[in-house]
Amino acid sequence: PQEAADIVGNHSLICETCLILFPEVLIPEKPEDCGMQTIALFSYEGAGVKLIRLLKEDGAVNLLNRVVKLIKNPHQSQLQLMPVPAHRVAFRKRGFNPAARIAKSCSELWDAPIADLLYRKGIYRQLKSMNRQQRLKMQEGIWQLNTRLISEQPEIMEKSILIVDDVITTGATTISCAKILRENGFNVIGRVCLAIT
Repeated sequence: PQEAADIVGNHSLICETCLILFPEVLIPEKPEDCGMQTIALFSYEGAGVKLIRLLKEDGAVNLLNRVVKLIKNPHQSQLQLMPVPAHRVAFRKRGFNPAARIAKSCSELWDAPIADLLYRKGIYRQLKSMNRQQRLKMQEGIWQLNTRLISEQPEIMEKSILIVDDVITTGATTISCAKILRENGFNVIGRVCLAIT
């Protein structure tokens, strides 16, 4: 996979060996993860880092669609995907939200709708250098519920929510999303990502 990631320049090719060597990682529910099961495709190391960079920095949609096919369908009835919202600074820089692109690919594969239930507010900060506790504290109060969507589509409240992100490092972002959704009556069943540290 390390060599393959070096030659995946056209973003449309990933060899069968790489696909086999990126087994899905199922992480059981833990109290510190807000009781959510985590589905991750691979560890954020080696070729995994290179793939995430291709997806986040170059928006490699063909590669993303191929990789997402490896994530098992949770086969949950009434499933609703909720991508972690990108901060508008990060969105302007990239021109897209990686979590939303992953959610779109999963949605097409699993026939599960997407709902942008939250949006970010507040100051943009890089999380890379923060530990778990710092990230959790920084996440407090940055999410705003999309009340307009909920009032227009009240049936969303009856769905099982799966939070979608690109990479989970400490889990603080998805945990804070789950907390606000649950406080507002949503059934958050877990989270899915491409890579986890």
